[in-house]
Amino acid sequence: MHKYEEQIVHSELDKPTEVEKVLTVDALAKAIGRPLELSHTGEIGASDSGHGVFFALDAQRDDQGNYQSYAIKRYGNPEKAEKEIDMLHKAAKRGLRTLQTVLDKPLAVSNVRGVDVVTQRIPSLGTMNSIAWSEYYAGQPSYESEIVPVMESIGQYIGNLHANGMHHGDMQLKNIATIPSGEFVTFDLENAYFHADKKSALQQVDFQDDCMKDITTVIESFARSGFMASSSDEIFWQEIQENLLQPYIEESDSLFLLDDDRHKALMHCIDRCKRIRNESNKAHLTIDRLVAHL
Repeated sequence: MHKYEEQIVHSELDKPTEVEKVLTVDALAKAIGRPLELSHTGEIGASDSGHGVFFALDAQRDDQGNYQSYAIKRYGNPEKAEKEIDMLHKAAKRGLRTLQTVLDKPLAVSNVRGVDVVTQRIPSLGTMNSIAWSEYYAGQPSYESEIVPVMESIGQYIGNLHANGMHHGDMQLKNIATIPSGEFVTFDLENAYFHADKKSALQQVDFQDDCMKDITTVIESFARSGFMASSSDEIFWQEIQENLLQPYIEESDSLFLLDDDRHKALMHCIDRCKRIRNESNKAHLTIDRLVAHL
C-alpha cells in the first residue's frame, strides 16, 4: 500500500478550510524547525489555482533579517505531488529557474485531506494572466512597445523548454511567470516530463505531438484572456503567428510546426479559439451592459 493511499480523497479537492490551513502550517513549522504563521498575502493571485494554494510566513526574522515566505500547494493525489517535486528538481538541474522546494517529499498532515508540496514563495513573481490583454489592440503604441515584447518572450520561453526536451503539460498563461528581471520561472510541473534524449527530442513524433499540446494550450489561453478582443479573428491569428509562433520556431530551432499534420492541429486550434473568443466577447458585452446600468 502506498504510504499516502489512505489520504487520497479524489484528484480534485475543495479549497482548504481555515482549520486545515492552520494545521498544515503547524505541521510545516515542525518539519522545518521554524516558527511559522498563516499568511493571507498573495491569496488573490492564488485564487486561479485549482490546488487551493495558500501561504505561510516566518514568525521570526532569519539570520539576514528577512521573513521567509512559503507557498503550500495541496494535492488530492500524492503521486501527482511527488511528480511535481521530482520535476522541479530535474528542471533546476537542467538550468531552468524554478520554485525551490522546502521539503523533498509531500507533506502529509493528520486530519487534513490530501498532501502538500511546499516551495519558497517568490513575492515578485508575475504570472502572464495578470496582464490586461483585452485593453490592447494591434497598432496601438503601447501594444507594440509593451505587449509584443512580452509575447515574443513567451514564445522564446516555450521554444527553449521544448529545445531542452521538456513538455510542460499545462501551458496556460497563469502557469507562465517572470520575476522583475524578466527571467522566466518554470513551475506547475505535475503533468510535465523530460524526453530521454534531449538532443533529438524535437525530431521525435510523439514528443512533437506533446509540444503541440503546449502550443495550442497557450494559444487558447490567449483567446480566453481577451487578447485582441476588439479585433477580428484574422488579426488575432496574425498577431499570434508573428509574435508568439515565429519566436518559438526561432528559439526551438525546429520547423515541425510547418508539417502538414501540425498545420491541421493549428487549424483546429484556430476554430476552437473562434468559439472561445465569441463566448468571451458575449460575456464581456453582458458585463459592460450591467455596468452601464449601475
